[in-house]
Amino acid sequence: MANSNAATVSQHALAASGSLLPIAPPTVVTAANPASLAADPSGRFLYVAASSANNVTTYSVAANGGLLPTANALTGNRPVSIVVH
Repeated sequence: MANSNAATVSQHALAASGSLLPIAPPTVVTAANPASLAADPSGRFLYVAASSANNVTTYSVAANGGLLPTANALTGNRPVSIVVH
């Protein structure tokens, strides 16, 4: 989940039942005003569009669901959504 005012993304693991389980730490810092999230089809990467920072941050997704920042890419003005095909 993108937590826009806190400039963080919540981390969760997926339980066998399909429910979300919080993991530690509960959030990771991202750029200002994360507005949209998208996972790649393999589930190995998460992309976060940050509208106030004009960038997209790439996170690798660990086996436990934790997020590790791997790259930042500048975008046009105020990205508010992202889609991965």
